[in-house]
Amino acid sequence: MSATVAAVATPPGRGALAVVRITGPGTLGVLKKVFRGRTEPEQFKGARIYFGEIVHEGQVIDKVGVAFYKAPESYTGEDMAEITCHGGGLVPALVLEALLSAGAGLAQPGEFTLRAFLGGKIDLPAAAGINALSLVRTKNAHRAAMKRVSGETGRIFRSFREELAALLSECEARLDFPEDVPELDEAEFRERLSSLLLRIKSYLDSSGRAESLWEGVSVVIAGPPNVGKSTLFNALLGYERAIVHHEPGTTRDYISENLEMGGYLIKLYDSAGTGEFTEAVDRKAVARSLELAKSADILLYLLEPGSNLDYPSGENIVRVCSKSDLLRGPAPEGTIPVSAIKGEGLEALSREIIARAAEIAGGEEALLDRERSLLAEACACLSDALAEGVSLELLAESLWEAGRAMDRLLGLDLPRDVIEGIFSRFCIGK
Repeated sequence: MSATVAAVATPPGRGALAVVRITGPGTLGVLKKVFRGRTEPEQFKGARIYFGEIVHEGQVIDKVGVAFYKAPESYTGEDMAEITCHGGGLVPALVLEALLSAGAGLAQPGEFTLRAFLGGKIDLPAAAGINALSLVRTKNAHRAAMKRVSGETGRIFRSFREELAALLSECEARLDFPEDVPELDEAEFRERLSSLLLRIKSYLDSSGRAESLWEGVSVVIAGPPNVGKSTLFNALLGYERAIVHHEPGTTRDYISENLEMGGYLIKLYDSAGTGEFTEAVDRKAVARSLELAKSADILLYLLEPGSNLDYPSGENIVRVCSKSDLLRGPAPEGTIPVSAIKGEGLEALSREIIARAAEIAGGEEALLDRERSLLAEACACLSDALAEGVSLELLAESLWEAGRAMDRLLGLDLPRDVIEGIFSRFCIGK
């Protein structure tokens, strides 16, 4: 990792303004070589904006504003500056080139946030929230990300860890100094341990999946050919995106679009019809549809009146009675009747999708898969500690293992390469 690094922090493309960031102990030294203004960089004060020009190889690159943040009062905890220049593809690149020529290294993806984490400015849950802010597209997802950025999620994790540490210290004191410490009150100790386990399990069970909240809940429309899948796809979107035709095999590959429903990002897929086909391309389309259906968070399976209504089983299945305008009586029990072509039943179907999306993605208490796994590991260790007849040594060992899981949850017991791997999935400049 270079001592002082720089990167463009805003996305490429046409825009009014762009931001180029630089951080590290050599920030002012690099700026001194490229910045020309009324105030010299060595005279910069923290939390101030200075106006001037970026100059490289004797040429003025752009007129800029430089926001300087002095260590340790900065995002990274180091000297740091954000250069606001004109947007577009070329100007930010030229500003970055000037900084690199003046001695800065090129920042790796997520390196600014990694430095903030390593410098103790943020914890790992907050870092995940910072990364999520560039992904979120709904207010629900934004609130969950900001709960992390504010440190609230980390405080919940630390409260579990601190209570666990207190329990472990009581066990270890009795193992290390059995003659100086009163015997353990087993009933009171088990009550505290059970209470902690219950709270962690409750938190785990009530938390949604952060990946689905931030990146979207996948909803796949499936069923036999000509059952109305593409018509329903278009109806849910509110415009014609998929081609609709009476001939089987019109949809030979899945198509997808994103939409917001009830505050959740929905990744809606229209898949090819399943069934027996002679053409190789049709069989391939069926295979891709089946693979897509397997990975769906929610599977809308359509059958029409007159068919045998033999729906597949699975917790993610929503049974839709398509073309309900052709029904000659009530819809089959357990199905949602929908006539996409007439717009009937769409409201009920949307409510069901939103309800299921809420169960999957949750609300503000959304956990990453990694966090969910570590909390589950801690719960398993605490359950072992509560087993009848367990010795004090094994009790302490189980609590110690639970503590290790909690440490990894907060990023306190992770190898450097694992930490860097986590941050490498962030954007460059973040």
